[in-house]
Amino acid sequence: MICIFVSACQMAHENLAKQLLPQTGCYSLIGPQNAINFDDAAAFWVAFYQLMSKERSMKREELQRRVRELSAIFEEPINHFASSQSRAKGYMRVRNKRHAS
Repeated sequence: MICIFVSACQMAHENLAKQLLPQTGCYSLIGPQNAINFDDAAAFWVAFYQLMSKERSMKREELQRRVRELSAIFEEPINHFASSQSRAKGYMRVRNKRHAS
């Protein structure tokens, strides 16, 4: 399973998901929706990796839950795209409740 976590500002977007997810076997694309301060990005990703390492797997439900929780804690909208064989385009945008724009 391949997951891509992008800490660069505004790189996890629809165009990258369209090119990456249907054709590569990549499972998820996650990253900040907007420009984000370096210190906020560093803290977000440290917390994300620490929490995900406790799960010992990268299940979609856990990824979605952790992204939603950390997006709310850090008050930063996070884009999350996931591969989907049932969708015609081969991926879907996972909306988090706090920052669904």
